[in-house]
Amino acid sequence: MKKTLLSTIFAFCTLLIFAQEQTQSPKKREIGLTGVSFSGGAFVIKKEIKENSYQRVSFNLGNFNFNKGQTLKQTDIDFGILWGKEKRKNLVSQLNFIHGFQYGVNSRFDNDKSTKSVSFDFVDTRINIQAELGYLIGFIYHLNEKIYIGVESIPKVGAGFSYHKNNDKKIIVSFDNIRIQSSGYFQLTAVYKL
Repeated sequence: MKKTLLSTIFAFCTLLIFAQEQTQSPKKREIGLTGVSFSGGAFVIKKEIKENSYQRVSFNLGNFNFNKGQTLKQTDIDFGILWGKEKRKNLVSQLNFIHGFQYGVNSRFDNDKSTKSVSFDFVDTRINIQAELGYLIGFIYHLNEKIYIGVESIPKVGAGFSYHKNNDKKIIVSFDNIRIQSSGYFQLTAVYKL
């Protein structure tokens, strides 16, 4: 069920960004990675809408963790999708300032479960889904005609839904998960132009 939902979302967003009519001048497309580390990163797809304006979609994956010990089995997954427009302003010959609104949905799944080797039964499941609105700011530097690197940050505001079920068989559902996130750092981006 989860794989089908993720596949459907991925296919729909890919169709949205790459669907185009045949025109005399083909639109530019770009693919890249951003914020890649051991704890996660994002795959970015961009398509030129008009000169210096791009449609972009980011597929995020973070905290991908499956851990099975002698007493506890843990599963933690963060994933999401972020889409919006990226506008570019040329500062000097190879340096651009980028900005634009970004819309997204992020989710987190945590499941801790005791293994059969212990005498007690423990289960703790948490699911969080967050809708977000952010504003992209950053810079890109063109190394050559096909490759550029950049730094970007997306301060966000969001509201979400939380589901928590634990050993007490209590289910807690809340809709009051409102947060403001300001990235105090810039992520590194590497992009290849198709």
